[in-house]
Amino acid sequence: MANILTSAAITDIRGSMGGLTFSRNAGGAYIRARIKPINPNSARQVAIRQGMAQLSGRWSTVLTAIQRTAWLAYSAATVWTNKLGQVVTITGLAAYLRSNSLLLQAGEALRDDAPTLDGHAPEVTTTILAAPTAQTITVAEPTAGFDADLDDYVLLVFQGQPLSAGSNRIPNRFRFIEAIVGDSGTPPTFPAALDAVFPILDGGSNTAKFVAVDPDGRASSPTYARILASDP
Repeated sequence: MANILTSAAITDIRGSMGGLTFSRNAGGAYIRARIKPINPNSARQVAIRQGMAQLSGRWSTVLTAIQRTAWLAYSAATVWTNKLGQVVTITGLAAYLRSNSLLLQAGEALRDDAPTLDGHAPEVTTTILAAPTAQTITVAEPTAGFDADLDDYVLLVFQGQPLSAGSNRIPNRFRFIEAIVGDSGTPPTFPAALDAVFPILDGGSNTAKFVAVDPDGRASSPTYARILASDP
């Protein structure tokens, strides 16, 4: 693994090119060999691609011109950033896919109407506990970014591939665990114990990712929570 010294001309590099992946950790920018998945056509990946194709078709054949224009207006009025933190422009279709791909993954009703509010949903703030014996991840009630008493507020929880003890980087692979949905009549209860999708190793570094879609249809930026696994 080679380290990188950036300059005034190039201040950061992210992503993959020519068999190399550019990233950054606590030690600074670095390059590593690009890792190609062993099975690029797994059932999970096929389902994701099919879901995106379904949503793209819905955009063209189900949404009205007025709805598509509203998504375009929402995307134009919202600030979007890439992996380098640069402000970018995205299309109305991309904004529609961003919110509805999460809802599709969560098994919730799609939202063809664009958000009435500009911007993103608030980021989720919560904590997790990981129990190796029970192989569960326990999610505390979020202090921001999700309201269990609001109908149609969707919190998606993902687990990252476990890393060795002491590792402080964010995993490259995450798998969806479960969606927690707000309900004004019968709110979901916390702490919520969810079955792990990756093995939890005692003393290992485990990371959860949280993304929310608020009742207006806006998706939040992902947030992460990490804790060393240990039994009570």
